Amino acid sequence: MPQLQCETVAVTLGDRIHIASGRAPKGASNRAWNDQGDIALHQVFDARAQRWSIAAPCPLARNSATGAVLDGVFYLAGGRRVGEGNSARLDRYDPKTDRWETLRPMPRAAGGLAGAAAGGKLYVFGGEGGPGVIPDCWVYDPATDQWAAGPAMRTPRHGLAGVAIGGRVFAVGGGAKDPAAR
Repeated sequence: MPQLQCETVAVTLGDRIHIASGRAPKGASNRAWNDQGDIALHQVFDARAQRWSIAAPCPLARNSATGAVLDGVFYLAGGRRVGEGNSARLDRYDPKTDRWETLRPMPRAAGGLAGAAAGGKLYVFGGEGGPGVIPDCWVYDPATDQWAAGPAMRTPRHGLAGVAIGGRVFAVGGGAKDPAAR
């Protein structure tokens, strides 16, 4: 990658990998978490040409968000900002226009969460929502720009992954312990 980027979200759109938001070193030092800052960077890797480019930056610099692709557009949900806490923000990127649009925010702010797309809807679940690790699952319908509560996770987790296979959404891995309690 041309620029360092961690605690980010990656999705595929066609034959390109879109990597958006996250954290990056603020300077030469990169020893502690505070040596990094939130970024709105949006890098794109063209797999056929083996070349990187920069796309329109995310509307809000943040880390530990989640995302998924629905109908050829990239949805970026939640996350956190250092010093400001979790976000409920939902943004949508259209690769045809290279533009972001801000949509209805999630019902609860969370970072360290996961997401997946299934059945034409975006599922966002888990994470840290204060206080502690949360079991929440929220379902976004892009046709109505509305959120609805989904089934709660059996075990609340943060730092997990989300995938969808055959119309089913799976929560994979993650930690059940509140990171603030370390």
